[in-house]
Amino acid sequence: MIEVGHDAPNPFQPVAHVPVPLKGKRVLVNGAAGGVGHLALQVAKWQGAHVIAVASGRHGDLLRDLGADEVIDYTQETPEEVSTGLDLVLDCVGGAAAARLLTSLKPGGALFIVNPLGFDGHAEADRLGITVSSTQVRSSRST
Repeated sequence: MIEVGHDAPNPFQPVAHVPVPLKGKRVLVNGAAGGVGHLALQVAKWQGAHVIAVASGRHGDLLRDLGADEVIDYTQETPEEVSTGLDLVLDCVGGAAAARLLTSLKPGGALFIVNPLGFDGHAEADRLGITVSSTQVRSSRST
């Protein structure tokens, strides 16, 4: 999210992943109560972002304790219905459904997908002026 940890090509996309400066930005973390999402929420908050966390309502208190400024209970409403003008959406759920979050972003915004497999919204993202990217974790172990 904030720094590329390696320069190895990502087999999931033809262009290099470009981190987004987070200070003062509006960031939505979809899947914020999960293993990646709860860490991403804290990193975004640490970097000075206004963080909107999406998870089931039972995780609301935890997400606020972790720093979420807003919590969306996806069992009651969808993030794309209530969030607009976002700078960054980090989708920790991923897959084909990630395309629905494009409408929450402002032109020039970015969608980072943890699991990009099945995502088919590239043409729509181009039309809206949104960057779509994913990261790939690489081991730094030498053996």
